[in-house]
Amino acid sequence: MRFPAPVDIGLGIPIQSIDNSTTSTLNQRSSFFGAGPRVGVEGFVPLGGGWAFDYLGDAAILFGSQKLTSTSTVTTTISPAFLAILAGGGTNTATTVRDQRFAAVFNTDLQLGVSYWFNPNVRISASYRLDAYFNAFNATLDPNTRDTISRYIHGPRLRVTAQF
Repeated sequence: MRFPAPVDIGLGIPIQSIDNSTTSTLNQRSSFFGAGPRVGVEGFVPLGGGWAFDYLGDAAILFGSQKLTSTSTVTTTISPAFLAILAGGGTNTATTVRDQRFAAVFNTDLQLGVSYWFNPNVRISASYRLDAYFNAFNATLDPNTRDTISRYIHGPRLRVTAQF
C-alpha cells in the first residue's frame, strides 16, 4: 500500500503540569455599643510632703447591641493559562454575613497610683489602670451559641491636673 504523502508516526510521552491553587481570607469585625448605670468611688489619701495615694474603682452594667460582620473571600487560580480560560478563568467568591444581638455587658475600672501636689491646685499623678468589659463581643454567627469575647484595656498613666 502506498500513501500519496509521507506519513510520520511518532511516539512520545507528553509532560504537562496543571496547578490549581486556592487562597482564602476571613475578616471579622465585632463591636459593642451600649449604655447603663455606673457606681464607683474615687479619692486620695495624703501621705505627707505633697505626696498622696490615689485610688479609683467603679462598676457598670451596659445594655446595648453586639454586632458581628464576617467577610470570607476565596480565590482559585488555575495554570497553565489556557486551562484557566477553558475553566472560566478561575473563581473569586466573596461572602458577607452579619449578626446583631442585644447584650448586657459588665464593666469595671480599677486604678491605683501616687500623686505629687505642687500646690493646692496643681498635681501630677502616675498610676496603673485596668478597664475590663466582660463578654462584650459576639464571636459566632450561630444564633443558638453564645460565644463571646471579653476585652481588657490596661496600662500606665501619667496625668497633670489643675483646678481653677
